Amino acid sequence: MELEVNNLSLYHTLECGQAFRWDKLHDGSYFGIVGKNAFLIYQKRERLEIISTIEDSINWAKIYFALDIDLERILRKIDTDEYIHTAIKSCSGLRILRQEPWETLASFILSSNNSIQNIKRMIKTLSQRLGSKIELNGHQGYSFPSPYSIVKNKGVVNTCRLGFRRDYLIETAEMITNGDIDLEGLRELPYKSLREKLFKLKGVGPKVADCVALFAFEKSESFPVDVWIKRILQKLYFSNKVVNDKKLYSFARKHFGRYCGYAQEYLYCYYRLKIPQEITSQKVGQEPKR
Repeated sequence: MELEVNNLSLYHTLECGQAFRWDKLHDGSYFGIVGKNAFLIYQKRERLEIISTIEDSINWAKIYFALDIDLERILRKIDTDEYIHTAIKSCSGLRILRQEPWETLASFILSSNNSIQNIKRMIKTLSQRLGSKIELNGHQGYSFPSPYSIVKNKGVVNTCRLGFRRDYLIETAEMITNGDIDLEGLRELPYKSLREKLFKLKGVGPKVADCVALFAFEKSESFPVDVWIKRILQKLYFSNKVVNDKKLYSFARKHFGRYCGYAQEYLYCYYRLKIPQEITSQKVGQEPKR
């Protein structure tokens, strides 16, 4: 199926660190698993070609890629200085995805002090061992395991090389399975209340809570501060001075406004994908933690 799109870049959107289940293939298309379905998506200018295991892939794409959002209006709101202006122009078409809460939460619990490459490995291993196989045009993937499956199969989880994150994932899955927290029920909460609820979960600190709020609950005022963003803000806006996360978050909310979450993604995308050597002092080939 084909879909005309406006202001969407698969590359910038799928490789900017907000989702971990998409792989770029040799022909430039992307293969990914979302929920219980597989998708092959190829972009040629302003047209998406979509092959999937669901019938209405067009409606799915409109929702998942948030094509109903007036991105231009949001970008005008956050375009407050030369640095973000450059990021916006360079990463044109980056959209914040609408993702499912449980997988998003679990993925970012696994992201703690971790590289994107290793996060993807952990998610893939968990899915292969506890999820259901999904095949599409010669490609295969696996659905992400439910909280119940995580709790029921702790022995299998132990073999997935999750490190200290293993306990966080299992304890959070137990809280959800036991009904101590209803993820879908959090959707209507205002941002601050949502954040406080997420803090009650194991392995969820400010960064993870803000990532889940932004990527799963559409709280665009959320501004996740990870290693990359901390370095970027300190270099660009604080003359390389060491600044704590709380101050960086407060600055971002005031400087970029209610859509600061979009500013975070554009800055992250530009300085991670485009010119990472200007931000990180690590050796080439070493990826800073997400």
